[in-house]
Amino acid sequence: MRARPSCCQEIIGTSAQIQVIKRCIDRVALSEAAVLLTGESGTGKELFARRVHSMSKKCHGPFIPVNCAAIPDNLIESELFGFEKGAFTGAGSRQDGLLVQANCGTFFLDEIGDLSPSAQAKLLRVLEQKEVRPLGSRGAQTIDFRLVSATNRNLEELAHQGRFRQDLLFRINVVHVHIPPLRARKQDIGLIASSFLRELSTQYSDNVVSLTPGAQRRLEGLPWRGNIRELRNILERAFLLCDSEDITERDIARVYELASPDFVRSSTLTPTSFQVAPKQQSRYHVSHTSYRYSKVNSSDRSEPEQFREALDGTHWNKSEAAKLLRCSRMTVYRKIVQYALSPSAGVPDPYSTPELV
Repeated sequence: MRARPSCCQEIIGTSAQIQVIKRCIDRVALSEAAVLLTGESGTGKELFARRVHSMSKKCHGPFIPVNCAAIPDNLIESELFGFEKGAFTGAGSRQDGLLVQANCGTFFLDEIGDLSPSAQAKLLRVLEQKEVRPLGSRGAQTIDFRLVSATNRNLEELAHQGRFRQDLLFRINVVHVHIPPLRARKQDIGLIASSFLRELSTQYSDNVVSLTPGAQRRLEGLPWRGNIRELRNILERAFLLCDSEDITERDIARVYELASPDFVRSSTLTPTSFQVAPKQQSRYHVSHTSYRYSKVNSSDRSEPEQFREALDGTHWNKSEAAKLLRCSRMTVYRKIVQYALSPSAGVPDPYSTPELV
């Protein structure tokens, strides 16, 4: 399977909030000021941090992202500041920290609110002195980097509780940019969804490229607690389950119908989110050039033969084959792998590279 593409590589949106944020970032990026990005999880804070880097004078240097919440407390200092050989048990050789690796570039500290008090104190010294001292070292190394931080927590409240250093907050919060949640810029949902669908169409070598108006209205009406990350996940599920070249309201509803109760409770989907009239069942009897296939008369053929015949007859169009077979497109994908199916002799291979590996 091909590597999953990252979230949108550009900041997509025509809403007033996004336009203001873009102008702000493009202006402050030319300075050396520290930037603090706040917003709910899944709003794309790293994407905005990368825009700061790409528009800055240090754009030709490295961009080093670090998720503070993903590194255990007992390792965060050695990861950030580096260490000398023998500094602690297991330190068999000298290693530069991530701060040194970010020299002449941008250092992005995601979830900075999860830094331990000890790491906060050392980071403050780095920002004040512009030098880093590896663990076990008597000397310090001068470094020059642009700091961009991000959090989904209220740092002022944490500082009031004594869980985040007030002086460090002043250092990292020179320019504060708040990223609005997806539900606050619903007019951008259609544009973001279209971008994701183009990525998915390329990833899966398929031709589902758009949302029906009903599906888009349904997406715009959801609360999106997981924001853009959740939107992409739901679109990918709907993409794999849909039966045509357009994702419909029914396809979005099917994501809920197949979901576990735990998934429903933790996502934007609720039993009342989707009240779509049942789809009318019909007999598919589709003609493709000289090919004719009828589900009614397929019982005399084995399942591999049925899937191969449907795929060959539709020139390996997964959506059309799924219609003929009265199953989801994901089932067609699974059967291709299960039975190691490939185009029969005389049937052109629609893709120049393998679709599934």
